[in-house]
Amino acid sequence: MGKSLLSIFRALLLLAFMWHGVSACAQPLAAQDAQTSGGSEQAFEAVIPDFTAPSAEWWGAWEKLEHEQRVQWLQQLETAWREWRSSLAVDSALRSQDENVEARFQGIRQIWDDRDRYLKTKLLEQVSFPADPDVNQWAASDRSVADGLARLDSLVAEIQLANDSLDQSRSLLDRQLLKMRDAEQPSSDHERAAARVFLAQVNHLLLIERRERLVAREVAWKKEMELASAELQRMLSELKFSEKVEQDIAAAIEALALEIEKLLSQRAELQSALLQKTDESKAFDMRLSVMLLDLRIQQKRLERHRAILRQHINAAADPTGETKPIKKGKRVVEGATRIRDVVGKELAVKRTQLMSWLDDNQTREQEALVQSWWQRIEEINSVLKVVSKALVDVERYNKSQLTLVREQQGLWAAVGEDFESWRIFFSDLWQRFSHYTLFDINNNPVTIVTLLQILLAWLIAYLASRITRRALRRLVDTNQASESTVYSIGRVSHYAYILIAFLASLMIIGLDTTSLTVVAGALSVGIGFGLQEIFGNFVSGLILLFERPLKVGDLVELESGVFGRIRAINVRSTRITTRDNVDILVPNSEFVAGRVINHTLDDPIRRIHVDFGVAYGSDPAMVQQAAMEAADKVVLTHTDWNHKTEVWLVGFGESSLDFKLVVWINSNRLAPLGDPYAQYNVELLESLTRHGIEIPFPQRDLRLRSWDDKAWPAAVLRRNGGRRGTGD
Repeated sequence: MGKSLLSIFRALLLLAFMWHGVSACAQPLAAQDAQTSGGSEQAFEAVIPDFTAPSAEWWGAWEKLEHEQRVQWLQQLETAWREWRSSLAVDSALRSQDENVEARFQGIRQIWDDRDRYLKTKLLEQVSFPADPDVNQWAASDRSVADGLARLDSLVAEIQLANDSLDQSRSLLDRQLLKMRDAEQPSSDHERAAARVFLAQVNHLLLIERRERLVAREVAWKKEMELASAELQRMLSELKFSEKVEQDIAAAIEALALEIEKLLSQRAELQSALLQKTDESKAFDMRLSVMLLDLRIQQKRLERHRAILRQHINAAADPTGETKPIKKGKRVVEGATRIRDVVGKELAVKRTQLMSWLDDNQTREQEALVQSWWQRIEEINSVLKVVSKALVDVERYNKSQLTLVREQQGLWAAVGEDFESWRIFFSDLWQRFSHYTLFDINNNPVTIVTLLQILLAWLIAYLASRITRRALRRLVDTNQASESTVYSIGRVSHYAYILIAFLASLMIIGLDTTSLTVVAGALSVGIGFGLQEIFGNFVSGLILLFERPLKVGDLVELESGVFGRIRAINVRSTRITTRDNVDILVPNSEFVAGRVINHTLDDPIRRIHVDFGVAYGSDPAMVQQAAMEAADKVVLTHTDWNHKTEVWLVGFGESSLDFKLVVWINSNRLAPLGDPYAQYNVELLESLTRHGIEIPFPQRDLRLRSWDDKAWPAAVLRRNGGRRGTGD
């Protein structure tokens, strides 16, 4: 006994020592973690931009920070902004920008408050999931969960819209930054541009917070929907049969059947009256009523079918009851779907027709009538939504019915019930549909199967062409082949696949060799008479692809004056995009038979001559220096030992010294919509102005000369009797 107590004491003592060692090791680790955490908080430093010229990405770390750090950053940002604004002069535009920025700050804080309040709110608060439920209790919970799932789908759509808004905000930021950089500094225009940039950046932060609020809501709804779906599944498995519910559902089914008969009789009367109406406005009104009745009928039929499904689910929960076959109601669903689609299309037509009747000169009675029609159209649209929701409910009830049957009768019973009916239906439908003869070619029937085989042949050709082009693209990416070569091979292989698919289609249809000969002869006659231009362009396209005097991306100029880059070489024509972003389709024969200037055939480096003039009295050396500086600022300029920029004095004009800036440019660096002359002219203007060189304009000198008596011609004096002047 004493030895056992001693052993227990030793064990307890050993455990005490071990616990003390673990605690001693844990304390330094906790202190180290606290230091690390404190160090990270101390390491956080809010970035305050220079409000006179905000940088592009000063707020880039915003999304990576915790909520408390964002709050701290926003406080410091607000303080710095207000201090900077107080140092500026009073300006109405800046005051407006200040109000907008303050509104964005307040919007961010409001989003934080809404998110905290929303996350504390219990979702689906009024939804209950009772134990041992009946089918009506399950249906009520199922309806609430379905509404929650619809809300989750709308949140996903809102998040997508928020992402699109962020993309648009980034584009706006780029544009505002460019405007700010273009504004002269320092100036009031630059201050306003900088304020607009900061406003766009704070607005971007607001959009980020909105998106994160939606994401937080989505996460909360997903968790809630997972729990609710699990509870709903639990209710379905614990469903209890109720005789009272059975009687209530039977009474509801009977009442709905009476309502349907009443609506059908109303529709029949209205339809017969509609056939006798000749007045357009009355017929329009009655047709809207018929559409509304059609939807009401389908709504009641779907409600009745939902009640029948609840009745079957209640019966399936009865362990002592007789096993009933699954009630699918395909005819009800198909009829409601068809009516919904037809009414939806007709409703769009009616809206367009009603819009065409709107007139500013309508009387009050006509306005009231049109207003009533608009209300009727909105009512029809709302019932359309109800019918669509009812169709979704029926589909969900069918799935729940199958789930309950699987639990009550086993998996194979549910699968057999559902699969066998679908298999028989589709098998019979396919047999009737696929062997239907559309037309005959040489006594060979062409059926749906024949068309599907032809479609399969073309699909295989298309996939083969795509795979070939991807394989060729990989050769370009790995620098094993040039892009122009790959483009030519891809085009030729594409035409080959098309030819193979065409021949395979003819064989599937059943055309023999004689028929192919007749087709070839007819094609030859067509080429000889009416298709020679098209055939010539096709052959010219093949020549361009094989000879490769032109390739995609080349900068070309035609005899007709077309100037631009080649975007595609097709069967009949080549697409060229001009500097004005105009796509011109040029026949391929024009490239083969005409004169074509290819600025990027072997060497993209070419020389251009930019004419400009300066005022008389300007220093030619200074003009040359200014022009050289202007050329250096243009990114198109290419200079090396063999290509040097030069400035020539080419003449003495009436009002200016005429110069030429002779510069080498790289055509591949030229933007598709750019004009090199415009770029050099802008830089020349800025450089000449900066060096104080005057740009002249036409001038005329007028000299007045006085005449004395001796200077006047004698003949004029004799004619005027000794007087000066002409005497006129």
